[in-house]
Amino acid sequence: MKIYSVVIVFFMVIFTLNAFSQVPKDSAKAKEHFLKAKAFVEEGAYEKAIIELKTSYDLDPLPSTLYNIAVCYDKLHKYADAVKYYNIYLEKGKGEPQEKRQKVSERIKELKTYLGLVSINVDKEGTEVVIDDQVICITPCSPVFLETGEHEVIVRKGGFSEAEKKITVVSGENIEVLISISPTVSKETKQPVESKEEPIKPTEKSTPVIEHGKVKRKPVSPAVFWSLLGITVASGVSWVAVGAMVIKKDREVTEMSTNDPEYKSARDDGKKLALTADILMGLTTGFAVASITTYFFTDLKKLGKKEKNLSLSASTIVNKNSLVFGVNGDF
Repeated sequence: MKIYSVVIVFFMVIFTLNAFSQVPKDSAKAKEHFLKAKAFVEEGAYEKAIIELKTSYDLDPLPSTLYNIAVCYDKLHKYADAVKYYNIYLEKGKGEPQEKRQKVSERIKELKTYLGLVSINVDKEGTEVVIDDQVICITPCSPVFLETGEHEVIVRKGGFSEAEKKITVVSGENIEVLISISPTVSKETKQPVESKEEPIKPTEKSTPVIEHGKVKRKPVSPAVFWSLLGITVASGVSWVAVGAMVIKKDREVTEMSTNDPEYKSARDDGKKLALTADILMGLTTGFAVASITTYFFTDLKKLGKKEKNLSLSASTIVNKNSLVFGVNGDF
């Protein structure tokens, strides 16, 4: 048995040296990668050699390059990949020496004793099969050889849930794996229903107006804006007038003696005037904000035009004991 193993290894080394003597001639770049691979093989860096050989094969697809890739996998004890590339070599290299092809066939038979044959069956065709993070095929798939031990199988298909299964491969045995996938459940999305009714044309009395599914409010009449503006002006004038009265009253109280009989009455009047001034300030501010806001909703086309029915006047009356302000108008 030991003599047989030595003979097999001897032939593999001989074939490796012979294969690397067949340098690609059709592509300078392919030759460059091939020579790099040869150097890596001499160093025992088979994984790096495989990368260079695959690049060389892409540039110049020589059958001998496939053979060298298979040998490198064989040296790494990755027998499943070795069998894969040995088989591709036999398929692509029908013009290769018959003796060499015979030796490769014998090596494939020997390596299969270390592998398990796995058949992946999925209940939906067109499903991607991934084994150990490597895409193997799209169903329906041919049986594949895998190394002994545990492997993770994942199947994917658009519109279906991903399925996963772990399998244990035993050398020399055939394993059949059946995996079912289910359609993914998507949430129903409601589509907006377009209204076929014609939009209601805006009229003078229709507020708000519905137009193309949106609410469009009728513009504010300029009369409303001018009214608010007049009230704001009247309130502002009153505020200024009362403010002046507060200042005057404060001076009078300051000049009076605390023993003066009218001191307390004057001080109380000053407080009332100050409170009135604060109220007027708040009203003026509120009316000013309302006027500005109304301006943006006013029909600007009519704002600059003189309206025949609009008559507006503002007045403010201030005396010692009372304050009156107002706006009169006809619309």
